[in-house]
Amino acid sequence: MQDVMRADALATLQDGDARIQDLLAGLTPDQMTAPATIGSGDWSAKDLVGHLAFWEELALSALTVWSRGAEPDMVGAVDEVNAANHVRKAKWSLERVVAESREVHERLIREIEALSDREWTAPAPKSFARREGLGARLGGLTGAADGMFRHAFAHLGDLRGYVESLA
Repeated sequence: MQDVMRADALATLQDGDARIQDLLAGLTPDQMTAPATIGSGDWSAKDLVGHLAFWEELALSALTVWSRGAEPDMVGAVDEVNAANHVRKAKWSLERVVAESREVHERLIREIEALSDREWTAPAPKSFARREGLGARLGGLTGAADGMFRHAFAHLGDLRGYVESLA
């Protein structure tokens, strides 16, 4: 995985979030929670918000563990962890999912901003099984097939399609 500079990572995370927020801004609470409207038809917009926040939660957890000198845990099978998170957050109110999402995103941005470029690019300790540095680890957790830190972009088309279907 190719390293991404810290400033570029921040810009990508903020741009993706801004695009998601722009699309969500036009939805009513009923539209946000309407089931089977996003992507392949399994998620609501609320579910998508919770999903994006979950991967940022994982990035924050990895950052915390890393700062203590320990290797972050492996995430596991993506479909399984996504399904477990979906079940967990399905019980939450829309307000809770949205508030938690904002808090997690803003905290991740602050934590990355607080890192020095040296911390960002330092290689993993030799004792770590995975050799990528901190920036690459965070980029993988918040990434997509088209690049690190681009998770929000992977879901923009589905969300845009839903919003446009309401017009």
